[in-house]
Parts: sequence; C-alpha cells; structure tokens
Amino acid sequence: MTAAALIFGAEASCGLLFVVAGSGKASQAARGRESDTALRRLLRVPSRRWRWVEFGTGIVEIATAVAVAFWPVIAGAVMAALGVVFCGLLWRVKAAGIPGGCNCLGARRYAAEGVGVRDIIRAGLLAVTGVAAGVTLGWDGEPFGLSMVAGFAVVSLVLVALSMPPVRRACNRPLLSPVSGTLKALTGHILYQSMSASAGPFASEAGYRRAGCDDEFWFVPRAGGTPVVFAVGHNGTGSGQGLTIRMTQAKADTAMPARKVAVPQP
Repeated sequence: MTAAALIFGAEASCGLLFVVAGSGKASQAARGRESDTALRRLLRVPSRRWRWVEFGTGIVEIATAVAVAFWPVIAGAVMAALGVVFCGLLWRVKAAGIPGGCNCLGARRYAAEGVGVRDIIRAGLLAVTGVAAGVTLGWDGEPFGLSMVAGFAVVSLVLVALSMPPVRRACNRPLLSPVSGTLKALTGHILYQSMSASAGPFASEAGYRRAGCDDEFWFVPRAGGTPVVFAVGHNGTGSGQGLTIRMTQAKADTAMPARKVAVPQP
C-alpha cells in the first residue's frame, strides 16, 4: 500500500489547498464583495451572478476537501473534474490574453496580474492527483505512515511553489535572463511591431544599456537613419511580466550603447 499511501498524502495536500481556496471564495462572496476576474470576463457572467458562482465553487471545494478523509475515491473523482475544468478555463483565458487574475485561491478580488502558466500547472496537478486517487482501490484505513507523510509534504511544497509570487530582481525585473526576456517580450509587443513596419526593418543587433530601472534598446534601421530607442520598465502586472514602454528618437549628440544584443527574429 506504499503507492496508495503516497497518493492519499498527495490528495490530502490538494484537499488542504481546496480548504484555503474554497474558504476564501465563499467568505468573500458571502460578504458581497465584487469580483472582476478574467474568468468572469471569459464566461461573460454579470458581477452579481458571479458572486454566487464563486460561492458555490467555494462550497464544492470545501466539501471535496472534507470528503478526502471519508470517501477518498469519490473526492478524487470530484477533484479530477474540478482540476480539468479549471485547467481548461485558465488555458482559454491565457490564450485569449484576457486581463485580470483568476482569484483561484480566494485571496484577491481585483488582481492586477494575469493568469500565468503556474496557475494552469497547479490546476493540472489537482486533476492528475484526483485521477490517481480515483483509480486506486481506496484508502483501507491503514495507520499513518512515512509514505503518506512524504506524499503530503512533496505535493504541498509543489503547490506552495506554484502559488507564491515569483522571485524577482530589483525594479521588478525577471530573475532569469532579464535582458533577453525583456527584449523578447518587447519584440512581441504591438508597439514595436508597428514601429518596425514603418521605420524598419531593424538590424539583427540592437544596442543595450540600463537607465535606472529601465532597459534601453536601440534599434537601427537596416536602411540607415536615426536609431529608435525603446525604454522598457516592468510595471508589476502580468505576474510581474507587464511592461511599461516609452519610445523616443535618439538625440544626435548621444552615443550608441557599446553593448549589443541579438534581436529575436519572427
């Protein structure tokens, strides 16, 4: 029963997450607090009716968590269904680029950040854990053991890591690949693409330098002319990946930055 104990520990950890998330959703909805999440915009549900949707979802999550202790197989089936639904909805929100958070953990009502990959992975983990619990023979009442504790601890650590905000550098810059990641996000922005179509195409390399909290990228048109400068800051939205972009023309007496970075090609 080692495998079953591991699965039960993982299911119990997901149940604890359901208690936290469900309590937050139900409590906020019961107090009549407005909710303006990306999920509500995706489903086009009026705000007043959406409070009842969140209240009902919270109650179902709490009930599922309680059922883990008594009917783990049934709880696993419900957990799998909720995980699949959450995963599908969050994926649609991210693919459509709908702004706003998901209020998945019942912690915030007006979340500035958008739905991220980690939210989808967390929902997927709930679905996988629920399926694993649903297809086992069930918990036969064996005493608590190290296998169950290990399953609970490992999944809890993963869920906490997926739920915590990412660690970032000063000025809200990404921890990993701050320059290349920022440049990639910039070249995918409609402002850059519009300027590239009108003043470009730009050369395969751009000048780069830091200017306070901003990253400055100097793009030189292939046909020659004045470089186009984009000053990019991270504004804390979009899970810390939102950009504040300012575009200027380089002054005639300003030297081109010595550092060069490769421009991502479409």
